[in-house]
Amino acid sequence: MSAGDGLGETWIWLTVGAAALQAVRTAAQKELTSQLSVMVGTYVRALLGLPVMLVYLGLVLVISGEALPTVDGRFLVYASLTALTQMAATAVLLSLYQLRNFAVANQLGKSDMIFTAVIGSWLFGQTLGLTAWVALALTGLGVAIIMTAKTAASGERAAWHATFAEPSVRMGLFVGLMFGICNLTLREAALALAPASAFMSGAVTVAAVTAIQVLAMGGWLAVKEPGAHRAVAGAFSLASFVGVTSALGSIGWFTAFAMTNSAHVRIVGQIEVIFTLLISAFYFRERITRLEGAGIGLTIAGIVLLQVAV
Repeated sequence: MSAGDGLGETWIWLTVGAAALQAVRTAAQKELTSQLSVMVGTYVRALLGLPVMLVYLGLVLVISGEALPTVDGRFLVYASLTALTQMAATAVLLSLYQLRNFAVANQLGKSDMIFTAVIGSWLFGQTLGLTAWVALALTGLGVAIIMTAKTAASGERAAWHATFAEPSVRMGLFVGLMFGICNLTLREAALALAPASAFMSGAVTVAAVTAIQVLAMGGWLAVKEPGAHRAVAGAFSLASFVGVTSALGSIGWFTAFAMTNSAHVRIVGQIEVIFTLLISAFYFRERITRLEGAGIGLTIAGIVLLQVAV
């Protein structure tokens, strides 16, 4: 499935909507981790998002008239990898918010775009055109500038070894790597459901991945944090908001990945930085440095370039 399969620019609008919802959801999760542990905060988005995803899957079945696609071993392997890498990335990202402000921490994790493109070209045969690579280079440079911004602001020499010694940078790269693998494996899981439509394969994949996460994290928390569900009940209003926005955003992401190249989706998905910048400045009242702002500007330039090209 690709952007040219009669789907036009649908994947772009799905990606933009998903990026907006993800920015709102991660802001709410940042607030939620002041009341819950990082692992419970990660669990909430799956536990309270799964019912929304199942309702969406039911609607797709009714509206499309398609039958449920056959699930095989290939799908289950890729869906499980998607679930595990997404859980790991989300947990570390929530921890990263304690070290950097909301917009900057979020953008550090966006190195997933680079990992998605490189690993996708190397292992998954997802080739990119010259313009897409230029767009990737612009956004990658933006991420690199953000990585060095904290060192520069402190008056230290902005050497690469000093930059990578910064815990927030190492955590950001780990988040990027995990999300990069997640992006690729979820597309492979959706493709394993062919000849189902992109909407059907996206709906089945997002529901299956989230169900795996609920089972895996629920079992882990039952042993390590037996009071997790009581804690969630105590913050149910905010937790529900996280679950619903997460579900709607994930539906958009998974459907877009089912439609086209994973790297294209992630480059356009960098528009999330605009939403996180606005939330950071106007909601959390956090200051963005000029150097960090320049890095954010380059990522936006890369998004615009790719949207003009596709």
